Amino acid sequence: MRYPDLKAVYCSNDAMALGVLQQMQEKNCYLPVVGFDNDAVMKEFLSTGKLVATADIFSSQMAVRGIEFALDVLEGKIENRGAHSTAYEIIKQ
Repeated sequence: MRYPDLKAVYCSNDAMALGVLQQMQEKNCYLPVVGFDNDAVMKEFLSTGKLVATADIFSSQMAVRGIEFALDVLEGKIENRGAHSTAYEIIKQ
């Protein structure tokens, strides 16, 4: 293995996590893998334990809230003061 001290892999999205899982299978090795965005295709990997967890960021709700926020700023109802927190859930096996 190229990085023998590597203990786990965190991926910025589930598509990347899927690629990591495929590469690990080809190389016959295992490390804990965590994805991000709770793509439906990852349920199988969660149930078999190949994927440790993924984060559901409720992206469709985030998009709606972002549009509502932008409209409120444009209409002068609120002031844009930077970043805003959104809901998330950690999905495990």
